[in-house]
Amino acid sequence: MPSAHEDEFDAFFRQEISLLVRHLVVQGFGRQAAKDAAQEAMIELHEQWSNVRNPAAWVRIAARRRALRGREQEVRHDVVNVMAAVPCPAIDLRTPEEEVTRKQERQEVLGLLGALPRVQQQIMAWTWDGAKPAEIALRLGIPADTVRSNLRHARNRLKQLWAESREEESDDG
Repeated sequence: MPSAHEDEFDAFFRQEISLLVRHLVVQGFGRQAAKDAAQEAMIELHEQWSNVRNPAAWVRIAARRRALRGREQEVRHDVVNVMAAVPCPAIDLRTPEEEVTRKQERQEVLGLLGALPRVQQQIMAWTWDGAKPAEIALRLGIPADTVRSNLRHARNRLKQLWAESREEESDDG
């Protein structure tokens, strides 16, 4: 049979748990984080029930501390994940106009790829995706020297085609 302390705590828990969660949500914590922190604080309160004079204030303070600790752990975890997953690129200071020009040029280069032999198109596609010649050689089943040679020829041909397309634009403009 439950003791009087257990009955008091149960009544307090039923009365306060949703208010405690709301209290944390209003302070800017996510609903799930607020629920978790509230539950943990209530467990801690249960263990110290007979020693706590003002359980409503005590549990709110304890829940907020737990929620803050949880948020700090999430932030640390997120920062570590982002730092591990994202290479550190140079800061992109392009204007919107420069970005549009860059995208247009990228589309033009993609169009020029069609003028290359099929194997050079494949090699350029793999290169564009970040693959190294040794990896491309494995994927395509050809020697790495052949990949490097085709890559050199493809780049030279693309430079030539690019220069020709720029000349045509200046003649038309």
